[in-house]
Amino acid sequence: MPLYQQLRDRIESGDLEIGDLVPTTQELAKAAGISERTARTAVMHLQDDGFVLRRSGHGTVVVSVNPRPAVTGTDAALEQRVAALESEVGTHRQQLAALEKRLRRLRAAFQSDD
Repeated sequence: MPLYQQLRDRIESGDLEIGDLVPTTQELAKAAGISERTARTAVMHLQDDGFVLRRSGHGTVVVSVNPRPAVTGTDAALEQRVAALESEVGTHRQQLAALEKRLRRLRAAFQSDD
């Protein structure tokens, strides 16, 4: 059985619970007799599927025993909408900066009139 499925089964059965650390890729590779790269790929797929969260320097933690299925078909549309919103936010930030600059000039002008 592939390592991904073994780990997923351990998570779904409760052998690995939410908050538990998953063994390191080195430990997984040694125990399964596979390369570390293959073990890393299995863990990355578990993260992609929402079962675990990998944090550099902290290890891999189980975060869900029943993650929501990945969104399919609309990913590209969502990414386009996010990009458009990010662009809009950037524009609003520029407009806000310009307004703040005008406000500072107006305040300075009123203060010099006193």
